[in-house]
Order: sequence, then C-alpha cells, then structure tokens
Amino acid sequence: MRQSSDRYKVQFVGGLAVAIGLVLLVVTIFGTLAALFTFQAKNALAAVATFFLCLILSSSYLGLGTKLTRLKYITAADIETLRLSWTSLVLLSVIGAICSFWLLQPLVGICGLMIIVLFAIRGAVIRLSN
Repeated sequence: MRQSSDRYKVQFVGGLAVAIGLVLLVVTIFGTLAALFTFQAKNALAAVATFFLCLILSSSYLGLGTKLTRLKYITAADIETLRLSWTSLVLLSVIGAICSFWLLQPLVGICGLMIIVLFAIRGAVIRLSN
C-alpha cells in the first residue's frame, strides 16, 4: 500500500516536471521569436545565454519528468533510473536557479518550485529504493 502511494507521488512530480518543461519550452520559443522580430534584445550575449539556459532546462525537465512518470514496476533498473532522474532534476534545478539569478529572475522561482517539490518526495524516493 505504501509503495503504490510513493509511486504515485513520484509519478505526479514527474508529470509536474513535464508540464513545467513544456510551458518553459513554449514560452522560450515564442519569447525568442518575439525578441527577434521586434529587435528588443539589447544585450545579445545575455539573450543567447538565457535562450540556451531555458532550452536546456525545458528539455531536461521534459526528459527526466517522463522517466519519472513511466515508473510502473519496482525492479533494480527502475530504482536506478529513479535515483538518477531525481538527483539529476535536483542538480539541474539548483544550477539553473544559480545561473538564472543573473539572466532571468522569474526562472529562479520555477527552479525553486522544482527544488521544493523534489525534496518533498525525497522520502518516497528513499522508501522505493530500499
């Protein structure tokens, strides 16, 4: 019973990561196109760095969140995938928050939300790993 509850929590967080990654990808693409067509980019280096940071974060959230949502059975390979995906999402969110502090401040909130949610399911990840 507890194992299925933990699995549902991990799958929910994976779905949340996919949703955030998808929204971030769409906003990044449309924001970049709008900036290109209206010539609003004053600092080209910061604009390019922000674009690549958002692209890396969104694609990673999509990929790793998909891995977490597909957690069905608890095998040794699934447990290893769960641990690596969770750790990667935490590290990516921390590094993304640090980098976006100088580039795009609203992105700090998104990364902070992911860190809080990931640490909220830390117990579920530990219990599933044992």
